[in-house]
Amino acid sequence: MAPTQYGWFLHTMTPPPEAQRRLPKELPPILAFGRDNGCDYVLLDSDGPTEDLLPTFPW
Repeated sequence: MAPTQYGWFLHTMTPPPEAQRRLPKELPPILAFGRDNGCDYVLLDSDGPTEDLLPTFPW
């Protein structure tokens, strides 16, 4: 995980169980969506495009 100027850059690997328990509930489905679509990383960006299947948040 790495912060960017406008969001976060995240690896889509499945975190170990102890780390999964600490993740916000919205994050595992986002990471799974990335993996399912052949992505190694996802970029959460306040100005980026959205995906209807995933949650959005006011930044």
